[in-house]
Amino acid sequence: MTVKHVIEKHSPVTGETLGEFEVCSAEEVQRAVARAREAFPVWRDLGLEGRLDALRRLQAVIASKGETYARAISADTGKPLVDALMTELIAIPMFLEHYRKLAPRVLGRRKVKTPVVFPGKKSYVEYFPMGVIGVISPWNFPLQLAMIPTLSALIGGNTVVLKPSEVTPLTGEVMREMFDAIQLPRGTVEVVQGDGSTGAALVQADIDKLFFTGSLATGRKVMAAAAQKPIPVELELGGKDAMIVCADANLRRAARGAAWGGLLNCGQVCTSVARGCCSSRGARTRPGSPATR
Repeated sequence: MTVKHVIEKHSPVTGETLGEFEVCSAEEVQRAVARAREAFPVWRDLGLEGRLDALRRLQAVIASKGETYARAISADTGKPLVDALMTELIAIPMFLEHYRKLAPRVLGRRKVKTPVVFPGKKSYVEYFPMGVIGVISPWNFPLQLAMIPTLSALIGGNTVVLKPSEVTPLTGEVMREMFDAIQLPRGTVEVVQGDGSTGAALVQADIDKLFFTGSLATGRKVMAAAAQKPIPVELELGGKDAMIVCADANLRRAARGAAWGGLLNCGQVCTSVARGCCSSRGARTRPGSPATR
């Protein structure tokens, strides 16, 4: 008898148990990737407008169940309800509307200058979907930072296997419910809950590209594993971000800005202020001028 491993989710606020979630095995990850592979030609052949129309249904789902989803995200992360609404959910319709306007121009076929070695010919740049994209997302903005790469891949005609953070499995289930609600072709978006072993299995599976958001240490391991295949990888990793305060700045406003920039979302933001510099010459500082920390 196979023993299933589970993630036991506790409230970051009260410590109470919020649920248990099975860790997907390597075999389950492979089956999810196979379903995404089977769905790929169906989704690809919808064309850009067909895909945008299908994904636009997310806006109605968020409008009708947004508060329910926000409460789940709030319980999952401990962030206030208004933060879950403003920084997680509202960003999705805005992103979809932005891509509705931008995608036809960015992804459309365009003519380019033909090299002189091919006289009488015409040259074009044209984009084609890659296939199955793996997305491994973080816990600090668990919906937004999972949805944006997922939607980007889908709009481009790819299918997606998403592995949410094991720290925020409730939000992973929210995403599963949202995509189920808009009734995409079976396998277009697969959600595989789990821990690091699940993420490692996804990197090793039959995917065509990987998008990872997380720490520098884990990002190095992901890139090294993907390089063995090899497949393309996009990494969005943490940083050590500086806030520069010029000598002629309003110090009261600067101090408030530093507190906001360093403590927003409890400081768990990849662009969070982590260090500061004071310019000795204010806004007129020349490149290479001395500064003090």
